[in-house]
Amino acid sequence: AFCESASSSLIHIDDWKEFKFIQGVLLQVHEKQKKIGITPLPGYWTGFVNYTIKTFRFR
Repeated sequence: AFCESASSSLIHIDDWKEFKFIQGVLLQVHEKQKKIGITPLPGYWTGFVNYTIKTFRFR
């Protein structure tokens, strides 16, 4: 799986369990942000990576 940031840098995730974990964490952040009115680009997820807010999409 690939995790692509909005700036188009790709992070390759080999471990499927790790991928699902990261996706789950990002989904939780994504849902919280939607509740407070932050809507990222369609198909993208917003989450924290190394304590920095990043926007990703999975492919």
